[in-house]
Amino acid sequence: MLDSDTYGAKWDNTYLWFKPDDMETIYISDSGDPETAEPIPNDSDYLIEWDKKGEVYNLRITSYYQDIDFAWFTGYDAQSSSEEIPWVHDGNSIQLQSAKLLPLEDGAYQISISDDLEN
Repeated sequence: MLDSDTYGAKWDNTYLWFKPDDMETIYISDSGDPETAEPIPNDSDYLIEWDKKGEVYNLRITSYYQDIDFAWFTGYDAQSSSEEIPWVHDGNSIQLQSAKLLPLEDGAYQISISDDLEN
C-alpha cells in the first residue's frame, strides 16, 4: 500500500491542461481536479508544443522551474495501466511522438508531471 505521507514528501506533482485548438493559454493545478486549474500563458512556467499530422502527433513539454522525472498524458491510448509512455527526455523537456491518441476529455488533454524530490 502507498503511504500518502511519504509519497507527498517524495514527489512534487503538477497538473497541466491544454486545448490543441488554443495553445495560447494552458491551465495549471497542484491537484488533478480541473476545477482548481488556473489559466497561465503558454511559455510562462511551462511550454507545451503540439503538432498533429494525420494520425501521428508530436507533444513536447518544457518545464522552466521543475524537473520532470515522470509524466502521464491522458491522451495516450495505453494498452494497459502498466504500459509506460515512451517519453524522450531532453533536459527539462520531454517529448512524445505517437499515433496512439484518445479523444479530448471535456475539451482538453491533461499532462501530469512529477519531480522526484529524492534524486
